[in-house]
Amino acid sequence: MQSIAGLWSPGAAPLGDGVDGMLARLRGFGSRTAAVWSDRLVAFGALGYQTAQLTTAADRGLTVVADARIDNRDEVAAGLADRALATGGLLSDARLILESYWRWGDDAIARLAGDYAFAIWDAKRRRLVCARDAFGIRPLLFAQVGGGLAFASELAALLSLPGLRRQLNEERLAAYLVDDLEETGQTLFSGVSALPGGHLLVAEKSTVQVRRYWEPALEPSAILASDSDYAEGFRELFMEAIRCRMPALGPLGTTLSGGMDSSAITCVARNVAGQREQTLHSFTALYEESPECDEREFSDAVVSAGGIQAHQVLPERFSPLAWWPGRSPRNDEPSWNPQVALVRAVYDAAREAGVTVMLEGYGGDEIVSHGLAYLTELISGRHWVTGIREMRAVSTASGQPLARILWRRAVLPFAPRWAIGARRGLRHRRGLLLSGVPLQPDFARRTHVFERDAAVREGLRPARSECSDYLRQLSPMAWGTLLRTAASAASIHGIDVRYPLLDRRLAEFCLSLPGDQKLLAGVSRLIIRRALADVLPEPIRRRRSKADLGPSFVAGLRGAWSTWPAGSMKPLGSKKRRSARWRRRSRLPDTMSAFEADYAAYHLTIRSSVPLPDLPRSGDRTEPDIVISRAALDGLGAQGPTDGASPNRALPDGSAYLSFPGAGRFLVREGKEIIVDPVPNVDAGLLRLYLLGPALGTVLHQRGLVVLHASAVEVGVSGALFLGQSGKGKSTLAAALHRHGHRVIADDVAALTVTAAGPVTVIPTFPQLKLWPDSTQAMGDDPAQLPRLHAGAEKRQLPLAQGFADRSAEVGALFCLRVGDAPSLQRIAPQEALFELLSHSYCGLLLRSRVDSAYFLRCAQVARVVPAYALTRTATLRDIAETVDAVEEGMRR
Repeated sequence: MQSIAGLWSPGAAPLGDGVDGMLARLRGFGSRTAAVWSDRLVAFGALGYQTAQLTTAADRGLTVVADARIDNRDEVAAGLADRALATGGLLSDARLILESYWRWGDDAIARLAGDYAFAIWDAKRRRLVCARDAFGIRPLLFAQVGGGLAFASELAALLSLPGLRRQLNEERLAAYLVDDLEETGQTLFSGVSALPGGHLLVAEKSTVQVRRYWEPALEPSAILASDSDYAEGFRELFMEAIRCRMPALGPLGTTLSGGMDSSAITCVARNVAGQREQTLHSFTALYEESPECDEREFSDAVVSAGGIQAHQVLPERFSPLAWWPGRSPRNDEPSWNPQVALVRAVYDAAREAGVTVMLEGYGGDEIVSHGLAYLTELISGRHWVTGIREMRAVSTASGQPLARILWRRAVLPFAPRWAIGARRGLRHRRGLLLSGVPLQPDFARRTHVFERDAAVREGLRPARSECSDYLRQLSPMAWGTLLRTAASAASIHGIDVRYPLLDRRLAEFCLSLPGDQKLLAGVSRLIIRRALADVLPEPIRRRRSKADLGPSFVAGLRGAWSTWPAGSMKPLGSKKRRSARWRRRSRLPDTMSAFEADYAAYHLTIRSSVPLPDLPRSGDRTEPDIVISRAALDGLGAQGPTDGASPNRALPDGSAYLSFPGAGRFLVREGKEIIVDPVPNVDAGLLRLYLLGPALGTVLHQRGLVVLHASAVEVGVSGALFLGQSGKGKSTLAAALHRHGHRVIADDVAALTVTAAGPVTVIPTFPQLKLWPDSTQAMGDDPAQLPRLHAGAEKRQLPLAQGFADRSAEVGALFCLRVGDAPSLQRIAPQEALFELLSHSYCGLLLRSRVDSAYFLRCAQVARVVPAYALTRTATLRDIAETVDAVEEGMRR
């Protein structure tokens, strides 16, 4: 590796002394050789290991300074106009870059494969060109100073320049707080920028422009005949990516964790080193104090085959704060890598072994890819049965709950932005907290940190296809910051770290792979398992797990903090007390103790020990379908979360536990029993609200129905279903349609029956609407004459003496309510309708667990057969008649 620096001044100011000062601030890499070159407008400087990469072709007016390793040397050299240069091995990297620029101009940069950061001065055109490799492995920073431009490998060199602004860049600081790895060009200093990977910079005529020269193709291109052809194509590129990064002479090292990537690199490197009679060292971390982090059984499977000088290191003897920001003079910026103890242990051992080149497996999860977005691709293509089958296989292979996989791969990718944004906005309004860290209000407003957090999380939402997910992972903008800080750590030890998996040629091939080449029958990373079947030890090739180094990191932090001076680490707040909701509740008031009655709703008989005057009585005294009883629910609350999250959750036996402040706790079992444990002196209306809403909705879900937070109205002979968040107007719209002569089927809780062959039907609930006072008044009723839902509620109960449907209706359309500037009706795709159904389902709204596969398929069936619309209305009631017209139009389509 090299360290480079340079100055460009269109005003012909003296530059040589400035570059000398920048070189003096470069930290260096091993033993150093310096070189400086300057002319009237430009000055370049380089520090190199043995030689500095600075070369000039005076007859062409070209000079190059580079920190580069070009991997496709023969390919590039073969295309040069001068046949005498056709053997790339005779050219230095800097010279090869110079000749390529002379031959192809700016287009040469996209032809170069490898790790590089370089600058070219084109004297004849008075033009400076800087470039950084596709993934940004070699660092390059720049700043505009005094009407000119300065660039360097390290921040310290730029900060040495007089006149450079050193103001803290609060926007970049906010990006650190939200884990924003996207390298947009900003650094922590307002006056210094980072040239992103895959970009070039052109400075000429007092202007500076940055533009992208490479980005991965948008569509897959490779269509091969068989699985073996894909495997052979990957194998060839993977082995070449390792071979071209291995030095011709001297000891070579690999990090060997025992994982798939490091093991594959080590096994291939061993074969190549054996052919070259070269020594290969491997470095493996052992965790004596945190054995759950230890992977030696897998690394031993690689080492036992011979041909490797194995080294075992002990990261636990180092503090994880050893290189914490501010504790090392070599940090240009905070490190993104929490495993500094592991890095230090490995690099220390490598330096002692005389290793100066290290191959690492970083990037395997992104480049080779686990292929999990293929699951979403199947759902997006409406291959729902195949998608569910693959998700079950992934769940079995990985041990992850199927419900979690369904939620992440089949629901979230299709969530509209408004839904995600509404949930995040609610979380942020609860306090100026971001990931548990308190923020100063002024800072949060100045930097728009919450909006940035929402944008980052939107970017992390699972993609809808394997190709689009891979494109996002492959973006060079996402790698630069991580790799720049990694290069700084390696340079401290004089080690040149190389990443075979971050090979542009290999990445582009993996982009072209169909999803089933990466994931099939629950087996992820399938392409590397097939391609290296004869190279990888069988225990590693069949491995499905991956070590979590978190326990070691946490243990190291505890040990480090215990040695720090008292008061140097201050707690952010006192420990939370358990909420009163987890305490033992008392029994129902004695006045309710002897009550029992039978009611009718949802075509079911409900026998209740709690009075339910909202429901019609049932005259049938046969065995009830659902029983509501009273009992103390001792002990269940203590199993709940203590972090402020919702206590509502599914229990291991399939029951559901619900808890609502001010009302009580509910245990819902087997689709036929609700046990109620109210708070003392509970308001009867509030208890009924939760009992007939969430609790009854949950018991209906257990009975195999699709239960939605929705309202339904019979329009003609079909049912119109209205979904939306609280306050979006579901009940108001139902009331307006009721006034137009349509019969109400359900309000607040809508239960659907779904079969594979038959229609989707909505079951009638009980004759009542819940309306806000302004809606009640708009419908022609006096809110003062109607009872409140409970003592503290603004909503009113509107009994329906007439106009209530007493039979099920086939669902004719699904309307997802929005609030906008004007009424509108727009058809939405089944995938978005599926998300709406799942996100408004009681099982997803209330319980900490997510939907199961059977429920998912029922919702998918609804989305497939029922037309769905986005129905937009204004926030006022003035356009309610137009909204009713839109619904009637949608039902006629």
